[in-house]
Order: sequence, then C-alpha cells, then structure tokens
Amino acid sequence: MDQIYQALQQPDVGDDQMSREFRHVKELVTNVNAVFGKVTERLLGFDVADFKDNYNNALRLSPQWREYFDRFRSILAQSCDSASTLSAFLLLISKDLLDNAGVDIAERVANLKTVSRDLETKMGSATEIKVDLERLANDMRSGASSYENEMQKAKAGLSNDLQSVRARRQQLEETSRQFSEMLSRLSGGFAAIQFAGQDPTREQISDCDKSIATLTDKERLLTSYQNTLRQDVVDAANKIEGIAWIWKALRSDMLVLKEELSFVTDSDMPVSKMTMKKIATTRGVYLKVAAALDMYSSCNVLL
Repeated sequence: MDQIYQALQQPDVGDDQMSREFRHVKELVTNVNAVFGKVTERLLGFDVADFKDNYNNALRLSPQWREYFDRFRSILAQSCDSASTLSAFLLLISKDLLDNAGVDIAERVANLKTVSRDLETKMGSATEIKVDLERLANDMRSGASSYENEMQKAKAGLSNDLQSVRARRQQLEETSRQFSEMLSRLSGGFAAIQFAGQDPTREQISDCDKSIATLTDKERLLTSYQNTLRQDVVDAANKIEGIAWIWKALRSDMLVLKEELSFVTDSDMPVSKMTMKKIATTRGVYLKVAAALDMYSSCNVLL
C-alpha cells in the first residue's frame, strides 16, 4: 500500500495501476480458497481412512483445518465491510472535508477535529484486521507442524500394524509347515486322507495377506497426503499474511493523515488557507485509495 501511495502521487500514474494492485488481492483470496479446498480434500481423506496411532487412537485432522477456513472467511468478510466503510470515509475526506473552496476555515477546523476522532476509531479497525490475519497465518503454520506430527503417528501406527500382521503370518506359515509335515508322516493312511486339504491356517494366512495389502495401500495413501501438505499450508499462510500487510500499510497511511490533521486541529498557530490547501492536495491521493478499498470490498463475492 505504501508503494501504491507513493506511486499514485506521480502525475503519470492512474487508476489502472491501482486496479492492478488490488486485483492482486482477489488473486490472493482466490489462491487461498483453492489451497483450503485442496488441503480439506486431503485431510478429509485422511480422516475417512481411519488412521490410528500406536495406541489405537483414531487420528482426525480435518476439524482443525475447517476452523482455520471458517476464521479466514469471517476475517475476510469483516475486512470487506471495513474496506467499504473506510472507502466511504476517505471519499468524504477527499471530496468534502478537504475541499476548501468557499468554506470558513474555523468551520473546517471543527470538521477536521471530528474527522481526526473518527480516523482514530477506523485505525483501530484496520489494526484489528491486520492482527487477526497475522494470528491466523501463524496458527496455520503451527498447524502444519501439528499435521506432520499426527501423520508421523499414523505412519508409526501403520508400521506397528504391519509388523504385527507379518509376524502373525510368519507364525501361521510355521504352523502350516508343521501341519504339512504331520500329513507327510501319516504316509497316506486314513488320517492323512481325512485331514488332507484341511489346513486350519490357510484361511488365516489369506486374511493376513489381505490385511497386509490393505495396510500397504494405506501407507501409500498416507505418503500422498504427506507430500507437499506442509508447503501448501505455509503458502496459504503466507498469502494471508500478504493480505494482512495491506492493512498494516493502510494503517500507516492513515496515521500520516491523522498526524497532518493534528497539525491543523491541535495547533495554536493560525491556520491559513494555504495550509488547508496543502493538506487537501497531499491527501487527494485518498480519493484513489478509497476507490481501491471499494475494489477490495468486492472480494466478499469470493466467500
């Protein structure tokens, strides 16, 4: 935003550049939504696969991610509302309060005092949005580490289950071998005929093979969930932090405006028309910032 502020003061920079900058916000929101959808699909798949840890406790990852998504939507909706309110406020400053034509200076100073108080409140709103977005981004980064840990637990649980099933199969193979040896010692007698084809372990070995195949498939599935998951979550967090930066920069610009207004409203020195005109000219850029904020507020269609 600070770059936008500086750029807009150049005479050869117009609304097209502002539009491009704020279209980037929509791209950020669109990309964040896409990552939320992608990660949600993976984590729901993880939950449905019913992975367990070494203590046979079910591992569930999607509820926390859903909470992150709900928070993002809520903060974004709040920021869109605030952007719309700020747009109207800055438009009022640019068009009305800082238009000194035909307005008594004393009356203008009184109006500017009201503006300064209102600006203080709106700066608080911008700060709150920035802090909420940054907190969400940090929570998501912590969540990425948590997901990795939970998936490692799932991997350990699968490894333990596979080891148990393979050990069981090995025991059954030994029992089957002993059964076959017993039949061979009977040398074709009545008992041999009676027990032929009745190996009690055969079906159990088949069940073990099925379990091993299922667990191996789950290992591959888990690996697919682990691949790029952390990077996807961190990328989404970075984009959310990018949106937070816009509000941080906006608050800085609003602070500059408040300081300039304070120079007029809190000074004991007479306020000249030249001073008022200087403020009006300097803050004329806020007319374009107001338009940009109005553009930002249209991000609510992406919710």
